[in-house]
Amino acid sequence: MVGCVAYDAQELAWLSVAPDAQRRGVGAALVAAVPQDRPNVLSLELLQGNDTALAFYQRCGFGITGRHGGRMPGHERFAVRVQAMQWHGPDAAPATHKSTV
Repeated sequence: MVGCVAYDAQELAWLSVAPDAQRRGVGAALVAAVPQDRPNVLSLELLQGNDTALAFYQRCGFGITGRHGGRMPGHERFAVRVQAMQWHGPDAAPATHKSTV
């Protein structure tokens, strides 16, 4: 497996690409696969300061909708700042899905 994406009806929850497969279009292909059977609006959050990921998601059509801070679920001792992003796409479809490449 070189990459995977996990999402639900409203959120792109996880995107991971193996280091040796990065910058080869795998991540973009995984993100592109999500809207084909997914919602009108898809949200995600990424750690503030992760400029590489920010640029990637912007190239994929996501726009920044805000910034906020909080504690990481399961790791409450860590405070984080995140950037919220959103993508507006085709008609919504129900169900949770996980894709791998």
